[in-house]
Amino acid sequence: FRGGEQFLHMMRAKSLAQWKDAMRMRSRFNSNFTYADRAGNILYVWNASIPSLPHPSGGDTAAIPAHSTSDVWTRYVDFDSLPQLLNPKGGYVQNSNDPPYHTTLRQILDRSKYPANFPEPRVGLRTQMALTLIDPPKKLSLEDVIALKHSYRMLLADRVKDDLLAAVRASSPTPEVASAADMLAKWENAAGPTSRGAVLFENWWRLYTQGANPDSVYAE
Repeated sequence: FRGGEQFLHMMRAKSLAQWKDAMRMRSRFNSNFTYADRAGNILYVWNASIPSLPHPSGGDTAAIPAHSTSDVWTRYVDFDSLPQLLNPKGGYVQNSNDPPYHTTLRQILDRSKYPANFPEPRVGLRTQMALTLIDPPKKLSLEDVIALKHSYRMLLADRVKDDLLAAVRASSPTPEVASAADMLAKWENAAGPTSRGAVLFENWWRLYTQGANPDSVYAE
């Protein structure tokens, strides 16, 4: 019930200080939170339930002897010690469920400042797409942001479709496969409701990457 209580306090907060007090209840131990208020503040918080270790992390390969309570973790990392960005350079915060370091390209968080059991930097396609949309060299209006929010663009297709088509056409494809390639060639690299190419491309990608290390499936 305290999770609901914290959400209620967050919604009723009338200032950044009150909102952070609600977050310090630590009844919601998950998710990435973004905050904005009429005073012009924006904030990002990586709200992890991550242990505050009394010793260096052993990772997944080393056992750490525990002789007393002081040798085991008994609490989470405090809210105020979690990765956060308040009013960063560039005027925006975003997160697409990747680690917190690339919340904005204008003020990247330094991984070395956080404990060893924090995640390593990773920038997945969703985050890359968000940063591509929201970090242009011009100031965005509210209407611009709304339009970008509803973008159907598939960044993955921009990256690999040309190579896919070249490989298919060099393989003496059957008429059926050649027809599919022609459809992908005409496809606008977007996942709109009527984009048949998006369905075909997505199915191909799932088959292509099945059981593979994600970093091994790209030419570069």
